[in-house]
Amino acid sequence: MILLLPALAILVPASVAHASAPSRPTAAGHLSANANPAILTDPTGDNGAAPDITSIEVANDASGYIAFQIGMTRRPTRADMRVVVAIDSDQKAATGFEGSDYLLLAAPATGSYGLARWDGTQFVDSPETTLSEEGGVADITFSINRSELGNTAEFNFWARTVQGPTFAAGHYDSVPDTGSSSYALGVEPDIHLSVERSHAGTARSGKDFVALIVVTRSDILLADVTVADVTCAASVGGRALAATTRDGLGPAAGCLWRMPKRSHGKLLRASVAVTLDGVTVMKRFAERIK
Repeated sequence: MILLLPALAILVPASVAHASAPSRPTAAGHLSANANPAILTDPTGDNGAAPDITSIEVANDASGYIAFQIGMTRRPTRADMRVVVAIDSDQKAATGFEGSDYLLLAAPATGSYGLARWDGTQFVDSPETTLSEEGGVADITFSINRSELGNTAEFNFWARTVQGPTFAAGHYDSVPDTGSSSYALGVEPDIHLSVERSHAGTARSGKDFVALIVVTRSDILLADVTVADVTCAASVGGRALAATTRDGLGPAAGCLWRMPKRSHGKLLRASVAVTLDGVTVMKRFAERIK
């Protein structure tokens, strides 16, 4: 896949593009006042053949995750359309490519995205264990931890959409229209978590019982749950039952218990809890074992 730099039509290596993560629910569409938000707007109709950007919102959370939400009149669907966010992580024009040290890149039509880093000569593939990309019908959101952006605390940035194989007049839209904007990270731990949806199987004596929840945050950052964030608790007939398995992936968390033999008719009480940035959300389940 070819993804373009803004000024000189330098091509980023194909290795920068990666397959998208498994589908997950879109994060909240508006910035929370608790997420240190900043927003730039852009007039419509100045995009030529490229996707028309209407805004870019930036926010961060207490753990150093930064989100860039690019609003558009509609999400790009053509294969030759790209979205780029350029980041000057040290705010030094003398470093990077014309100041840009990192690029967030997406090809929305294919669901591919990646992170590139300037190595002094060209942009190359960069580690991206915290990077994710998600979008709705009229936006694309990148989320990445500052640890993969030079551990930056303040940076300059701009966003651009490009249509076609080269960077050319009438085939791009930028925000801001010229130059760049700046953003300073703020620490604000006051987020809220909610269970968007849940599912539980049927509890049967001697069989496995599974309970799942999908978690959303109150800011625009995607909930990224790991096993360490998940707590499973259960009891059968008032006696504690240890979970056999617990797991977390993206915004989803799940627990599995093996129901004791000869537990037919007893009451199962179970819960799945997720803790992110010091905030916990829990869903409880209760049913008679069949």
